[in-house]
Amino acid sequence: MEIPLDFQTALEANSEARRFFDALNKTQRYSFLWRIETMKKPETRKRKIGQFVELLAEHKTL
Repeated sequence: MEIPLDFQTALEANSEARRFFDALNKTQRYSFLWRIETMKKPETRKRKIGQFVELLAEHKTL
């Protein structure tokens, strides 16, 4: 699954989150990407992407 543009942009703004995301295994990355792709409301998607980037910056997974 490809990284959605909005999530990729958010990751690029936070280098620590990006490094940790890149170090995750395929299954762990998929858990983030699937949740983002299945969100219906744009507001929810934007809010969750922010929360996910914060988690990743703290070296936490879902």
